[in-house]
Amino acid sequence: MKNSKMNKKSLKDRKFDASWEVIEASIDGRIDLPSRNIIKPLTHDEISSLLTKKRLELIRIIGKKKPKTIKQLSDYVHRKLPAVDRDIKLLEKKNIVTLKRNNIGVEPRLKQGMLILPLTEEKKFNVHNDVVPLNISSLQKIEDFYRNLGYEGDKLRKMIGKDNQYKKLLATKRKNTRKKFKISELERRKYVLSTDTDYEILDKCKKLEKKSLTKDEKAMIKLVKSQLEADWRKPLIKKLDTIAHD
Repeated sequence: MKNSKMNKKSLKDRKFDASWEVIEASIDGRIDLPSRNIIKPLTHDEISSLLTKKRLELIRIIGKKKPKTIKQLSDYVHRKLPAVDRDIKLLEKKNIVTLKRNNIGVEPRLKQGMLILPLTEEKKFNVHNDVVPLNISSLQKIEDFYRNLGYEGDKLRKMIGKDNQYKKLLATKRKNTRKKFKISELERRKYVLSTDTDYEILDKCKKLEKKSLTKDEKAMIKLVKSQLEADWRKPLIKKLDTIAHD
């Protein structure tokens, strides 16, 4: 009896380790999982509360029969519409289902092709140290990784802002970009160059300034460059005031 329990525990551990090997291999590009997949690290309690038998049935029916409306889905599973609607809204919130309005109602669709659930206890789970493999060499892959964990908007920016690997890659990219566009130290301090587009705008402005421009064209270039400054609103207000007094 004791050996049986040990074997079950060992099997569970081996399954868990194998799952993480697949996830990490997918992220660093060693294997290809379906492109539309989502990785959700959930505790046992979270899994049991989210993926109930009835909700799993909804997911299966949406994928198999592709109902055109939530009403049609409720008919397929023989459940009342309000109950199905509540479950679909929750699955939408968890980034598993998406809703698209059509000419007869709202169509539920599976947003992800595969749902990977690493079974881990929350107290043992550290998103920065245990999830993101250190060999990820792409800023976009790190962003996509956090999106697959369900982070969007401000929460996504906060998570990648705390990620040391992301910060290191970003610093290297900015250094290379400054070198590519020949950004001076003065320009680096004066302008907020947070994206490749910002660098491209400044580079185009500098090239245009070398040409023979009219007075109005020079004023336009100056205004465009001012929009790369931290206090970009102030030059706009000044320009509007000038126009108002003309």
